Parts: sequence; C-alpha cells; structure tokens
Amino acid sequence: MRMGIFGWWVVTVAVLILTDLMVAQERIEPLPLEATNTLAQRLAERLKAHNLTQRPVAVLTFRGIGWDEAKNQQVTELMGKALQDDLSTMLIASGQRVVERSQLEQAIQEIQRGQQGLTDFRVALQLGKMVPGSLVLLGSVSFREGLWVINSRVLETERGRVLVADCFLWDSQKKEAVAIEASPLALSWQFAQAIAEKWKQYGQGQPLAVLPFKFIGVDTEAAQDFVLLLQEDLTTYLAMKGVSVVERSQLEQALSEIALGQKGLTAEQQALQLGRFIPGVLVLLGYIRPLNPLKHESLFVIGARFVSTKTATVLTTERFYSPVETLYESRTLHGSTYGVFSVAFSPDGQILASGSADK
Repeated sequence: MRMGIFGWWVVTVAVLILTDLMVAQERIEPLPLEATNTLAQRLAERLKAHNLTQRPVAVLTFRGIGWDEAKNQQVTELMGKALQDDLSTMLIASGQRVVERSQLEQAIQEIQRGQQGLTDFRVALQLGKMVPGSLVLLGSVSFREGLWVINSRVLETERGRVLVADCFLWDSQKKEAVAIEASPLALSWQFAQAIAEKWKQYGQGQPLAVLPFKFIGVDTEAAQDFVLLLQEDLTTYLAMKGVSVVERSQLEQALSEIALGQKGLTAEQQALQLGRFIPGVLVLLGYIRPLNPLKHESLFVIGARFVSTKTATVLTTERFYSPVETLYESRTLHGSTYGVFSVAFSPDGQILASGSADK
C-alpha cells in the first residue's frame, strides 16, 4: 500500500477489524436520570404552554433505533423502555396528569387482544376511546457519535394529530444537554427549516407525511439506518416548527395497508395512494445522492419534493448540499493518536488499514 510522501519510516499501519472494534471501542454510556429529568421538564413546559396539563398523558415505550450496530440497537431498545418508566414518574412530579402505568398496560392488553401488529398510532386512537381526553407520548431514542438523541411527540387520541414535539440531545461525554444548532444534527435542522417554509407557502395547512428518502448509489445497512433516522428527525423537527405532520406510526399503518393488495409500488405510487387513507395529505418525497459519484468526495445532494395527493402534482421542490457526515456521524475510529495520512479497505470491506505518524 502506498503511504504518501512522508515515507514508510514515519508510518505505523494499524489494522482495525471493523465488525468487532466498533462495539469494543465505543462504550455506550446509559442515559443518566439527570438527562431524563431535563427532558421531562422540557416536555412539561411545552404541554403547559399548550394548556394540556390537565389532560392525562399515556407514555408509551420509546422506539430504539440502531445505527448499523447490533449492540447499539439492543442498548437503545432497553433505553426506550426505561424512558417510559422514568418520564411517567417525572411528568407526574412536574404537575402533569399521567395515565397510571397499570391502567395503561391493561388498556393496551385489551386493545391488542385479537389484533396483532398494531402500530403506536392505532393504539393511541383506541386509548382515546378507553381513556377519554387522553394524550399519548411516544417517540424514539438513538445513540449517535456520543450523543443520545431522543425524539418525542405528543398526540391527541381523537384524530392522532401531533400537538407537541421535542428533540432532546445529551452529550454522554460532557454530561450535558446540547442544542441542535450546536450539534452534528445542525444541518438536518436547517434542511427542516427550509421544508417548513415551503410548507407554509404551498401547503395551505394540509397535513404533511414524510416518507423515507431514497439513498441513491449506496445500498448498505448504514444507508438504510440513515434514511430512517432522517425520516424520524424530520418528522419531529417539522412538528417543532409548526408544520402539521402525519405521525410516523400513522404513516406506517397506512403504507402497510396499501402494500397488502399492491406489491412493488414505487414511492410516488405509494404517495398518491396515501390520499385514500389521509384525506388531503401532502407527501414529502426525497433522495440523497453523491454530488459527483465518479470522484470519492463526501459532498451529497439532498433533494425533496412536495406531492399533492389531490391533484397528483409536484407543488414545489427543495435541494440541499451537505457533507452527509455533517447530517449524521456514524462513528469515530480510535487507535491513532497523530494525524492519519492514508487509509485503505480490504476487498471485503471488513478490515481497514490506516497509515499515521504514531511512534
């Protein structure tokens, strides 16, 4: 392997076995109670600002989303269950009415009796019938490059609208909350701002459904995780910016019903079919692709278009240019203490050799 002008005498080749090292090197610190308490206070303040303090909130298990790592997925799933318990207790302490855990579990058992594969959205609507006037708190938790990212959304159970949303970031190393604008998610937040402005201009108040974007030219598990995280984040960001968004679990429910009788539909065909399940809905479709696929550059184009299910037309489009790693950082490789001059992957993509100035 050619190591560049610095010569072999300053180079130490570090062979990193990716599949094992990622788990061993990146120790995932659990989300501390201090962080959960801060999140609960933020949610309580938002509920109070919307005059929802006296409406009982049913806290569902937060969905754990992995990031191309089995261990990461397991940890986030466990944290999602822990959040349900901790947030329930802390919201009560803040003065918010909360559906008692045993009552919630009994209601969910009755709802699921004889009905398999219910989404959170369907559970939320059924809960509204059993606990009149109730709200549902649901969301997701993920761990990305040292940051816990928790997306929270509060739904009304009458129609399933998102009333309150929040994205909470916790730096596991610095032990402190981080503002989105000062985090690796800052550019995706800016992208959401551009989408929100287009919706206010063209949306006419219609609900907006965010479909998973298509990653063009890359077909890996990491790319699939990326588009799911982007969909989840955009749904939360847009709700925070005042957009009437379709809850992700409601969207999944509708898409699964569309797919039952019609296999192999394109994203555009799915978008038009959504109008049968969510009247008047606008659909946000998008793609992510390398700006110049012939060159090994990290600059990506992220494109989006608004599709009207009423008129089957594209209302407007939006494009955004960004290094994809600034939208989300997958992970950091440790092992070199000085500058790395060159890297090379093995043919099977499992081993990475790096050349650096380590002694």
